[in-house]
Amino acid sequence: MRPGRLSLPAVAFAAYVASTLLMVPRGSLLPAVLAGKGQPADLVFLAGLAVWLLAGAPGLARIAAPAGRPAAVWVGANVLVASVAPWPGPAWRETAAFVYLALVLIWGAAVLGDPGRLARFLRWWVVLVAAVVGLGLAGWVFAAHAGAANYLVEFREGLPVLGDRLRVRATLQPTSRLLATLLIVALPAVVSLARRGGPWTRRGCLALLAAMTVCEVLTWARPLLEYLAVLGVLGVLEVGRRRRPLLAGVAVLYVVGLLLTIAVSTWQVTAYDVTWGADRSRTVRHPFYASMPDTGVESLVLRVEWVHNLYFVLKRIAVHAFLARPLAGWGQDAWPHIQAWAGEMGYAPRAERWESAHGEPFTVAAEMGVIGLVAFGAFWALTLRAMWPGARPGFAAGLARGQTVASAGVLLASLHLDLMRFRFLWIALALGVAAARCAKEEPA
Repeated sequence: MRPGRLSLPAVAFAAYVASTLLMVPRGSLLPAVLAGKGQPADLVFLAGLAVWLLAGAPGLARIAAPAGRPAAVWVGANVLVASVAPWPGPAWRETAAFVYLALVLIWGAAVLGDPGRLARFLRWWVVLVAAVVGLGLAGWVFAAHAGAANYLVEFREGLPVLGDRLRVRATLQPTSRLLATLLIVALPAVVSLARRGGPWTRRGCLALLAAMTVCEVLTWARPLLEYLAVLGVLGVLEVGRRRRPLLAGVAVLYVVGLLLTIAVSTWQVTAYDVTWGADRSRTVRHPFYASMPDTGVESLVLRVEWVHNLYFVLKRIAVHAFLARPLAGWGQDAWPHIQAWAGEMGYAPRAERWESAHGEPFTVAAEMGVIGLVAFGAFWALTLRAMWPGARPGFAAGLARGQTVASAGVLLASLHLDLMRFRFLWIALALGVAAARCAKEEPA
């Protein structure tokens, strides 16, 4: 697949993608009177979308159904819930954010739906990811030497370096979660480029994969588990032989890791002690064993004290909130009201203040009820179906399969992370849908 000619809509989309990943942390380049809550990426989005529309929305007809259906389902559910939300202001702001992201999905899939432009964009996407990874590792080395924290790759609160702030409810902190999710959705692009590139490109991509893995481990965020699983599945797909037992092995390891993660996120051991005792007043006689006169009957007692982890508490709040208002929930971005109610009901400590359930399905259940859960499931089912190219051969088909695997990994990561508002996630979904569309045009 040869790179296609540059077009103004494609250049505009590439500029938007760059602006979402590499921007000023916690702020905007614009003057305060113009910046508001926005970022430079928002202006690039408006300008790029206008360029695409003025050019006649090229590529829209080919991807209207595969990209438009999941976007319409999710946005429609948000509109429906916001129209009956007890607190309409935050709900409609959240809905507007998802309209924005839905347009990113449709615009990106349409622009990248040409095989030549897809190949050119893939290189640009990998370069951007390499820049973020390089920035993160360089910052980590500098911070470790200075005895400070690097908030790009370390799980701490503070000034983030990666600047994606498209969340209505809060800033994206700590930034390590952003990086951990970005590296998951970027894996297929790096693997595909390594497969199709020359010797130097292949070496560079392998080096980047190693750096990405180091970065992911340094974040020590929960998506590390999904990253390793996606990396394992993509590696098995590259082997080409004995895939089923290898995939089964990856699945077993992932399930074990997930159960351990759930355990760590549910219980927190606060104290423990081990005591040994010997009761000389007791004697035991048996044909095969007996107590010793100087020790008697010995005992070992383990006492463990534990409480519930706050991640579990938040999900418990979400379940109770869902049961209280099961149909349409409490409305988007209503978590402060949900938590205040939970404190009054005795479901959670009143002193803690969080922005969500720290798990997308749980947050959706509490804020959008059955309507949101059905739409959430339908959105991901339609998106993954639109990405899957079947057994077709070729570069685009391989990329589409990889993006499907990575998107499934992100869906699993959403069990312990809110990530539907990450702009680069919707860019990656657009890349997967476009690759699947291009795979249909590749020669068999």
